[in-house]
Amino acid sequence: MLHPEASESRIGGSLTTPPTPPSTPSSPPGTTLTDAGAFSLEELADLFNRAYEGYAVPTHVDAGMVAFMQDVLDIDPERSRVALRDGKPVGMAMLSMRGDAGWVGGMGVCAEARRCGIGDQLMRALIGQAREAGARRLGLDAIHDAAAADRMIAAERGMARLARAPPGAAQRAALDHDATA
Repeated sequence: MLHPEASESRIGGSLTTPPTPPSTPSSPPGTTLTDAGAFSLEELADLFNRAYEGYAVPTHVDAGMVAFMQDVLDIDPERSRVALRDGKPVGMAMLSMRGDAGWVGGMGVCAEARRCGIGDQLMRALIGQAREAGARRLGLDAIHDAAAADRMIAAERGMARLARAPPGAAQRAALDHDATA
């Protein structure tokens, strides 16, 4: 369970500046990326659950929830990325787009594949996909207690913490936006 004092960090940055060259190898050995549209809703749900295993917020999704996220949160499966290690899905980064604004609709790496650069590879690929889609800015909501959030804020990605909000605020805002649209 999430600690009651935990909060989300809204992280974002402009995509109008040229990308910074990677400071680490762009592709960990044996790892490739493919678009998430190549996977069924059931396969993506399984990957979400494995990628969020041990996360600060207990997370479980099913195929219906993945379909809901694609529809309501505007996750674009063809622009989203899945990391494969030796052909097995081990990580994902989901891109949501509305106009010229993009945000990371979910990102995680399975426990057995963490700490080897796959998250960095996924994030760089997602930033590239957002640029190609015409995004001028990209946001990411992360649980403040998550150490990975601090790495996502790294200056080499051109992102900075924009705000802090209670857990779930970004999802509620997206649902409120849809309700008024």
